[in-house]
Amino acid sequence: MDINGVWTGEYIVHHFMFETGKETPVPFVMKITTVGEGKYISLERGLFEGVCQDDPVISKVALHAKITGSFDRNGIYIIKQFPMLIVQNPSGGVTTYDDLHPEIVFAGEFKDDQFAGTWYTNRTFRKINGHLRELMAMKGTWRMRKP
Repeated sequence: MDINGVWTGEYIVHHFMFETGKETPVPFVMKITTVGEGKYISLERGLFEGVCQDDPVISKVALHAKITGSFDRNGIYIIKQFPMLIVQNPSGGVTTYDDLHPEIVFAGEFKDDQFAGTWYTNRTFRKINGHLRELMAMKGTWRMRKP
């Protein structure tokens, strides 16, 4: 199977990013381009790069994220990073700041014509408007397939 091309999927965000006690599926579209050797998942290993766009209505984020990663016969490892720091504000929207967003790590396996697995961000700290702010660790599940 060729990993190059457009993939559609969703990841699940847990309550602390949206309404308390809820899980929200966020659809996304990812465009993957392999780099170097190993262009097919049937080969031993390969590297890729690309872009990811989350559904801007649900995520409230209209920025494209850069993705880089690796794959092998059974699995995929993706690093997703937005070009700006995105922080949820008290009104439920998001505010962006001139700093890189923390890396979002996706790891998954290929089964039944799709990749599926878990995603997470680590707890980190950023200075926002001169004040140190803690960004919580987050985690969830995800899946994607070629349309």
